[in-house]
Amino acid sequence: SYDLCVRHGSLHAVSDITKALYEIAEKENSDIETYISEEMIENLKGVAERLVSADVFKGLSGEIMRPAALKFIEQCCISRIPVTENIVEVWQHIIDENIPHTEEHIRDAAVKSLKVLCEYHYCTDHVVITR
Repeated sequence: SYDLCVRHGSLHAVSDITKALYEIAEKENSDIETYISEEMIENLKGVAERLVSADVFKGLSGEIMRPAALKFIEQCCISRIPVTENIVEVWQHIIDENIPHTEEHIRDAAVKSLKVLCEYHYCTDHVVITR
């Protein structure tokens, strides 16, 4: 459906834009917050919870949304978007739900997201959890 295409494309676009802005910030030796407003960061933090509460991972459309959501999580982690422990738990839940998936490309996306989540939120070198 049209809504599915918009949702899927928007999630990919936001993921790519977030990572691109992070890369610019990194080259300029500044924080991501220099390029993304506080309001936008708050919106990014809520995306995963809104996806879960909207049940977008169910049915055939869920098969399309799962890789996009996993990419979103991966890119937010790489971009060091400051998140709360609650958001990390939501991201972990989405990843955990997709690791045993029957589709290989979804499993691969989940494992890739888990790797990045662990590197940036569970390792002490990169702690960016805010309270």
